[in-house]
Amino acid sequence: LHFVKLARDPNALEQVFVITDGLRGTARMKAMIAAIKKDAQNAALINERYQAPMADLDELHKLPAGSLGHEFARHMKANNLSVAFYPNVDIVDDITYVEMRARATHDIWHVVTGFGVDVPGELGLQSFMLAQNLSVLAPVLFAVGFVRYAIMGEVQGQPLSRIMDEISYGWQLGQKMRPLFAQRWETGWARPLADWRSELGLEVAHSQIAA
Repeated sequence: LHFVKLARDPNALEQVFVITDGLRGTARMKAMIAAIKKDAQNAALINERYQAPMADLDELHKLPAGSLGHEFARHMKANNLSVAFYPNVDIVDDITYVEMRARATHDIWHVVTGFGVDVPGELGLQSFMLAQNLSVLAPVLFAVGFVRYAIMGEVQGQPLSRIMDEISYGWQLGQKMRPLFAQRWETGWARPLADWRSELGLEVAHSQIAA
């Protein structure tokens, strides 16, 4: 039912969270956590239960242009996005911690990788996450996109070719870059975004390639 609702309206974000909740505790979810923790930095972040205060977009926007914080704030404001877009889940184990950390940093990943926030761009980022973390949600969202295409013949006005290009690029980029999950972004808001990308192995952001 929730899958169908999401296929009908790809912007029905609440359905994504309901589906995620339904996947919690499955063998596939446990395999994802194990895959993430294979990286020592990822494991350290999870074991520490590292958290940071919710970002203040107005304050981050005051940082120098080109810094991670400034570009994140600009991204959020330009797309009318809220840092509190997700429902809270009590952190009681590794699974719930990973869920909440992934939600809190999702749009930072958009900024760093350069994937857009339209449906094709989101599927590209999901493919990236599948490559890096064996994301349990990515295959579900791929299926939603393909069902939408089967019914409508397009996804948000975009042809199948663009969707496949985004998914393919995300998979390749996710295998190439260092783990994004391990990064403590909030300790380096003032650091140039270009420096973050260089350290993580991204030579040119996807938004720059697509421009």
